[in-house]
Amino acid sequence: MRHARHAIAAAVLFAMAGAAACSSDPKLKVYDFEPKEGDYKGGTQIDIKGNGYNSNGALGVKVYFGKGNDMRQATSPRFDGDGDLYVLAPGGKKGDKVDVVVEFEGKAPFKLPDQYTFVEEHGADVDDLSTDQAQPPKK
Repeated sequence: MRHARHAIAAAVLFAMAGAAACSSDPKLKVYDFEPKEGDYKGGTQIDIKGNGYNSNGALGVKVYFGKGNDMRQATSPRFDGDGDLYVLAPGGKKGDKVDVVVEFEGKAPFKLPDQYTFVEEHGADVDDLSTDQAQPPKK
């Protein structure tokens, strides 16, 4: 019985150590980004989720959106911690679904195929404002 308790305790400790190692994995990875669509005129802020951005030293990074020979570079890359890279997406053709490619200096590129779509975003416009004004309450 005593051996069984030691075996269980060892297994629990081993599992906890394995889980801790996974959460602090320094290996450079890119696994997702958000949002998945942005204005075809460009300028949408994209958060590229990954791992090991800081723990791999100060790496230069370039991010591209597009297909084949029509790859357009994102601007304003900024790291926030070890797992978030922010960029401003370039413009593209409305309705196109494109690849996102992240290239770290001296490393193999990470490709997220067919995951970003250029759309027309409708923000508030002067024409959207109502000219009807509410009447003040009568006294």
